[in-house]
Amino acid sequence: MSHPSGKTRSKRGTLPSTSHATPDDYLEAFLTLLPPRVILRIARESGFIRRHRKLDPVAFLYTLAFETGPQLQRTVDALREAYNQRTPDPILSMGGFYERFTSELVEFLRRCVAYGLSQLRATPGNRLTPKLARFTDLLIQDSTVIRLFSALAKIYPPTRLAKNTKSNRTAGVKVATLFSARANGPARLELFPETTSEIDTLKIGPWVKGSIVLTDLGFYKHQGFARIEENGGYFLSRLKGNANPILIGSHLVHRGRAIDLEGKRWSEIAPRLHRGVLDAEVELSFQRRGYRGKRRGDTLRARLVAVWDEEHQMYHTYVTNLPVDVLSAEDVAELYRTRWSVELLFK
Repeated sequence: MSHPSGKTRSKRGTLPSTSHATPDDYLEAFLTLLPPRVILRIARESGFIRRHRKLDPVAFLYTLAFETGPQLQRTVDALREAYNQRTPDPILSMGGFYERFTSELVEFLRRCVAYGLSQLRATPGNRLTPKLARFTDLLIQDSTVIRLFSALAKIYPPTRLAKNTKSNRTAGVKVATLFSARANGPARLELFPETTSEIDTLKIGPWVKGSIVLTDLGFYKHQGFARIEENGGYFLSRLKGNANPILIGSHLVHRGRAIDLEGKRWSEIAPRLHRGVLDAEVELSFQRRGYRGKRRGDTLRARLVAVWDEEHQMYHTYVTNLPVDVLSAEDVAELYRTRWSVELLFK
């Protein structure tokens, strides 16, 4: 196996040179995103290394990136062996390798991740479809929980359910990820205690301008939708089960005896639906934060889209502010299915 930065082992090793080795797709993508020269620079700037000959930061980073994971747990000694297979200057002692896990390593990893994400955003790999070309990006927010040892429970407290287990991995960190369709990867990663609610991991700001933000029911909040719109963005979410907006009118023209929608609540209309598609304008109510902690009521105009699923014999309902003349109701339903892209990242 070749060294990630293109080096080969000295005569002490048996690894072939890069001229005889073909890196796999993951390695190639890794080195394209984080070239060895960049890794070396970040390692020096973060204080992780002072002299390259004592530690190879490229091999170290590659080892941590590809030899650990939720389904791939390794002991420190196993990581040392993996590192030694990737460098011409192996660390022979267990203690010498263990001593590399310092606060400087944490800063080194943080800067590497930040650099990688900035590169993904700067050099997008995907173009959105013609119907979505007018939008800056398609952003999907999701999160997953990673179990940590109980010694970290004060920093990353677990939920009550996890706390009651007998496992020594009772601490929990919630990894919130903002997935970019243009970059074809994460645009932002943030860490929170497991006890943090989903809605509190998504901070709406000017960064949503011109983009579509797809969220699941864990992020459902009418005030959040209003914030996205006020910042020039577009939201798309499934309609929450207990949401009961007022319908203003239909965006579709139906022949025959159409249901009168105006002024009715969704709970009145839903049982009477016998159409393949409903595309209506609705009014969503919510509370705004007011002066000195007092709240005031407000409303938001949006689209309610209901599309019949023949296979499961049910309606899928969505709420969005995407323009009717840009995306049809069927387009909205199809677009929401792209959430699977980010959910598969955590499988």
